[in-house]
Amino acid sequence: MAFRNGSYATVWEVKPKGDLCQVELSTSRKNKETGQYVTDFADKFVLFCGEAGKKAQDLNPKDRIQIKECSVCNTYDKERKIKFWNSYVYDFDILSSRHNDDAAPANNTNDNDDDMPF
Repeated sequence: MAFRNGSYATVWEVKPKGDLCQVELSTSRKNKETGQYVTDFADKFVLFCGEAGKKAQDLNPKDRIQIKECSVCNTYDKERKIKFWNSYVYDFDILSSRHNDDAAPANNTNDNDDDMPF
């Protein structure tokens, strides 16, 4: 499913940084041939901004979220000849929490297990 609007992600670590929150997360997809899940995006430095940054401070490892609004941009350092990618999340829903399994909004559930990455 990758990192995009509408994708499902698992949270691995949360580091509050003022109004921002740095989150390690990953997304995966189901390989229809093997039935196994394959990680298709993982990053330790996804920045949750604005209201999402405040809300992300309550996330815990292994929480599952659906990204509602995000963006990716890059910059190139000419001196070091390195390209840096930055991933941002501006809005998300908590689907399940290790502290509150009832956190999934009723209108945001997905009855098709094939589409769920977990």
